[in-house]
Amino acid sequence: MHHGQICFSTERVIILESIAEEFIKLIKEKAKNFAPGSGVSEDVASKAYDALVEAEEKGAEFILGGPKKTGPAELLPSILKGVTKDMRIFDVETFGPSFSTYIVKDEEEAIAVANNSVYGLNASIHTNDMYRAIRVGRRLEFGQVHVNSLTAHNEATFPIGGTKGSGWGRNNSQYGIEEFVQLKTISLNMSNGEGTFGRG
Repeated sequence: MHHGQICFSTERVIILESIAEEFIKLIKEKAKNFAPGSGVSEDVASKAYDALVEAEEKGAEFILGGPKKTGPAELLPSILKGVTKDMRIFDVETFGPSFSTYIVKDEEEAIAVANNSVYGLNASIHTNDMYRAIRVGRRLEFGQVHVNSLTAHNEATFPIGGTKGSGWGRNNSQYGIEEFVQLKTISLNMSNGEGTFGRG
């Protein structure tokens, strides 16, 4: 989406081992027809390209695509696997058309991998079990958690903001207005019997 140039863009996809083979097969089939998009600038596209090159040099594999420019500010859409923490792409927003896959054994490992980031803006959970979605969502260290939807999801009435390295405060609706308001507390002590609410 938008050549990956949106702060809500999905950079990491965490997949349960029990469905990983089928999921990767389906996403690869869907993504193989994605056309390269145009980046906002050559500089942005180059930084995303450099992250892909470094990941490949350090042992990451490409399920789809690879570090290839298709124009001055365009990259081939890519899906990676085998990404490790010593690679920039592990925990840096590339703002490019790529995402990394992480295969986990169970829910606990999925939560641990998701929270293993200095950022915490948006996350998405895909499941048919809404109790599970809420249970997991409560433990994810992200400002927004969307269920069965994109990470790039916003509504005017939602409080939007992040945790950890994803910033402070919230915007939208009354939450955004409150960011421009200075709260003040005034306490009244009339225990000595003096003081009225008459003319001051």
